[in-house]
Amino acid sequence: MRQRGVNYLVATPRRKLAAFEQELLKGDWAEVSGRPGIEVKLIERDGELYVLSRSRERAEQERSIRLRALHGLRKDLKALSKSVRTGRLRQRDRILLRLGRLEERWPNAWAYLKKVELTDAELVWQWDRKKLRNAWLQQGAYLLRTNLSREAPETLWRQYLQLTEVEAVFRTLKSALNLRPIWHRIQARVEAHIMVAFLGYCLWVCLKQKLKAAAAGLTPAQALHQLKQILLVEVWFELRNGGRICLPRITQPEEPQRLILHHLGWSLPEQPPPKIYRDQEQFVWTT
Repeated sequence: MRQRGVNYLVATPRRKLAAFEQELLKGDWAEVSGRPGIEVKLIERDGELYVLSRSRERAEQERSIRLRALHGLRKDLKALSKSVRTGRLRQRDRILLRLGRLEERWPNAWAYLKKVELTDAELVWQWDRKKLRNAWLQQGAYLLRTNLSREAPETLWRQYLQLTEVEAVFRTLKSALNLRPIWHRIQARVEAHIMVAFLGYCLWVCLKQKLKAAAAGLTPAQALHQLKQILLVEVWFELRNGGRICLPRITQPEEPQRLILHHLGWSLPEQPPPKIYRDQEQFVWTT
């Protein structure tokens, strides 16, 4: 990309933050205007420009998640150690099996263990303090890499946010809206497919904004999952004189669906009228 003169702005793997420990400790951060708690700085290294960013809100979230996992693992290790020490659990295979279960239950916290040893009468473990210190320094931080050397760090950070929003659009199209690639051979069908995807996403964003104003804790996926439980069913009867009658009926919403409809200001349509058919195919009369 550099040889072709193409500009790029990409995120780097989290593990590369370890090489920027001194920059994380320094205080020359610039706060992003209009976004309190977001700080950035530029670092030139190896012919490239790195944008080091950190968020106090994200740091607090990562800290809470990490502490919860560490405390949970420590509590379980203490309980297992007590069982080994008191002799309630003696078989080595069963002890190792319990340790394997703890590793599966707390994988993120297990990564901070330096060693776990099982002696004849005791279970001993040791935390990796260097790894814990690095995690504390890196919490809430992420690293961007670019060749846009003339841009301000705040501008680069905002441009990256726009890229993440575009990526979120593609994830929504593929997951929430279930739009998958279809290999069209005619140009008009390609354009129609793109238009349907675009309109679907517009409706998704519209629903998202409505929910944000009316029920902030509800996502479009959750709302649609509930509303999909309201069905239109058809009840068919055979008539004595021949033909059939169809009674379309909309099922009554339950409490979760009623709350969503109320907050959005929506109402269900009137019950459709019955339909009478002379035979299975031909429609005759509607009340």
